[in-house]
Amino acid sequence: LYASSQRLGTYLETLARFRPDPAILAEPIEEDEADGPYPTSQPGTVPASWLTRRAMGTAAVAGDFADVGHSRSLQHLRTELAARLIHHGLQDLDGATMRMSAPRRFTQEVSRHVYECSNPAYVGIRYLSRLGDDIHNWAIFEPADLTDPTEDPLTVNDPDLQEALTRFRLRMAPSEGE
Repeated sequence: LYASSQRLGTYLETLARFRPDPAILAEPIEEDEADGPYPTSQPGTVPASWLTRRAMGTAAVAGDFADVGHSRSLQHLRTELAARLIHHGLQDLDGATMRMSAPRRFTQEVSRHVYECSNPAYVGIRYLSRLGDDIHNWAIFEPADLTDPTEDPLTVNDPDLQEALTRFRLRMAPSEGE
């Protein structure tokens, strides 16, 4: 279960995949009349259905979280996972490695290592987002003992959603019938 300390962080993490590829930003796609009634979607467009399939929730989790970006954690993981670093072609384990987008498999192995060796010292992992140091994220191990859970539907006029769309220069596609 993944979470963020900030509502904005939740939106940034989930909307990041809609950001246009840097190659498109460098050289935008031109419309082709041959596409006729089936034009290519504009880069940076979030489908309206994205809102209807999600909700924003809050909950409390009791227990300690491993801070994988802490200098002690990094040194421990560097030693314990040295063979996995080499397997994935990584030169070293430092804070930058932990925040890389790829190889995702390595960060999953880090999570698995913390989960298996914590027994049950940690209820999850705390880490800074690859999207900015101001975003604090949490990976909560299952089964999680969540208390006081809430859930609300997403709305297009949510200020944090609008801020995330603005930061990423994204736009929401109109809903059917708009």
